Amino acid sequence: MKRKNGWYETQIIIGEKKYWNKNYGTKAIQLLIKKAKKLGILKIYLEVRPNNLRAIATYEKCGFKKSRIKKYPKNKYLPETLRMELKK
Repeated sequence: MKRKNGWYETQIIIGEKKYWNKNYGTKAIQLLIKKAKKLGILKIYLEVRPNNLRAIATYEKCGFKKSRIKKYPKNKYLPETLRMELKK
């Protein structure tokens, strides 16, 4: 996590398909949120590919809300992301 204007950024990646659909992502995010609360962190955001519906559903299940699309025109591999935010 890094702080910018009171916001802390996070991300998780579960690259191996054999670990998908086992709730590891949900557990990781819930653990992260619990630790952030203990540290007094109230605002967390992340960026996800807009077509990664599985990840978006996981983040929403953990309390994140869709915020906006961010454009990265110089990045040919990831020209845009969906910013999601959690405020406590």
